[in-house]
Amino acid sequence: VADKEAYLGSWSEAAAYPQWVASLHLSGTFTAELNYSLEPAGDGTEINVSVGDQQLPVKLAATRGWNEYRKITLGEVKLDTANPVAIVVKATKMADGQVMHFRELEFKRYRIPTDASTSTAGNLVGKEAPFKARTQKPIGIVFFGDSITNDWPDKSPETWKRFDKYDQADFGISGERTENVLWRMLHGDLDGYHAKVVVIMVGTNNFGHFPNEKPEWAAAGVKKILDTVREKQPDAKILLLATFPREEKDSPNHVRVDSLNNIIQGYADGKMIHWLDVGDLFLDAKGNVDRTILTDGLHPNDRGYHLWYDRMWPTLEKLLEGK
Repeated sequence: VADKEAYLGSWSEAAAYPQWVASLHLSGTFTAELNYSLEPAGDGTEINVSVGDQQLPVKLAATRGWNEYRKITLGEVKLDTANPVAIVVKATKMADGQVMHFRELEFKRYRIPTDASTSTAGNLVGKEAPFKARTQKPIGIVFFGDSITNDWPDKSPETWKRFDKYDQADFGISGERTENVLWRMLHGDLDGYHAKVVVIMVGTNNFGHFPNEKPEWAAAGVKKILDTVREKQPDAKILLLATFPREEKDSPNHVRVDSLNNIIQGYADGKMIHWLDVGDLFLDAKGNVDRTILTDGLHPNDRGYHLWYDRMWPTLEKLLEGK
C-alpha cells in the first residue's frame, strides 16, 4: 500500500474506537506490516486490521514514546480478486490517555521461485513509444540492466561517448528486475537491429525489492534472459557482467549478490557468452562497498563509471572487433 512512509494520523479517544479506512487492489499473497508508536510509553492498546473478510487482530507492544516507531508483522493476507478490497484498521482497545501514531501500513508481496524468470512488465509501462523508437536505428552494442546501466550517459558522459564508434544503446531502466528486463526483450527491445555485442547486468533489484528472494531464483531469471538473447540475436556475443556488490560485506543483500554471481558465472561458455566480474573495483580493503565510488552503497559516481569502463574495455573490444 505504501512504498514510502507516510504519516496517517493519531488516535487518542478510546470511547470513539477510531478507525482508518482505505482500499486495496492487488492479487497474490502478502505480508501485512504496521509501523506505529505509542505515547506515553506503555501497552494496552489493541487494534484489528481487516482486509476484506480476513481479520488480523494485534495487541501493540509498548514503544518509548511518539518518536520511536516500531514495525510489526500482522500476518499473511491472500488476495485474488479483480475488485478493490476494503481495508479497515480499527482500535478495539486503547489504554487511558494513550495516543497511537499510525505511520504506515504496508503489504509486501511474497516472491515465489518462478517470479524472477516469468516475463513481467516493469517501469517501461507508459513509456513504450519513445523507448522503442531507439530500436529503429543501427545498434552495434546494447546495454541491458537497471538504474546502474540507465545512469551511465548522464553520470559519466565522457566515458559513454567512447562507445560512439559502435552505435551504442542504453536499454537500462531504473528499478527493473530480471523479469522486467525479460519482458522488454520479449516485447521489442531485441527486434529491428543486429547487435555485435549485448552487455547484461541485472539482479540487484530482485534482492533490494524482496527480502525473501533467493539467489537461485534471480539466477533463473538471468538464464532466461540469456536464452532470449541467444534466440533473438543469434549472431551477437553476450558479455554477462557480475552484478555489482552492494552495501557492507555482511549485509544480506551483499551476501545474496555474491551467491547470485557464483551461479551465473557458470552460464558463460567462452564462445557466445562471456563472463566479466569488475566488482572488486568498488570494494574497500575490508571488503565493504567503497562509498567514495558507490556513494549510496549501490550506484557508481563518475569515477566508478571510469573504473568500470577501463576494466571492461579490453574484453569488450575483443568481442566487438571479433578478435
